[in-house]
Amino acid sequence: MKKSIYIVIVICICFLLQTSFSDIFLLFGAKPDFLLIITVLLSPSFSSTSSGLVGLACGLLQDAVGIFRLGTNGLAKSIVSVSVNLVADKIYPDRIEIQFAILFFATIIQGIILFFIAIVSQQTSPSILSLLIEGLYNGIFGILIWRLLKALYMFS
Repeated sequence: MKKSIYIVIVICICFLLQTSFSDIFLLFGAKPDFLLIITVLLSPSFSSTSSGLVGLACGLLQDAVGIFRLGTNGLAKSIVSVSVNLVADKIYPDRIEIQFAILFFATIIQGIILFFIAIVSQQTSPSILSLLIEGLYNGIFGILIWRLLKALYMFS
């Protein structure tokens, strides 16, 4: 119960960072996606169903204040979260380079999903350069957030 409350608080903090402070890091149209970072970091801690629900919740939070149609980020983050959950037991996630790679590729996968959704719904999609920069941002910030959460004993 206590861990669940901490997780909700961390998601709320990431939502606040996403909506209020991520523009500080804007570079070539890219900024870190704190909700994706926390979704990816938390997904190995849950079952695949719960991990998909966390991804959906984080994505719907982002959709509620974003430019995409409601459910777009929810769908993308759910798919990414479940995918990370499925491969989490096959890798050693305590290594920094593994964390970075997972977050980078999760960003690319989410970008591809959002690209296809944008094509179908006739919306504009981000450029490849901004997607790569966002992946680098997410990898760097993800390592920092993961270290902080590990220091707070959120992960065993």
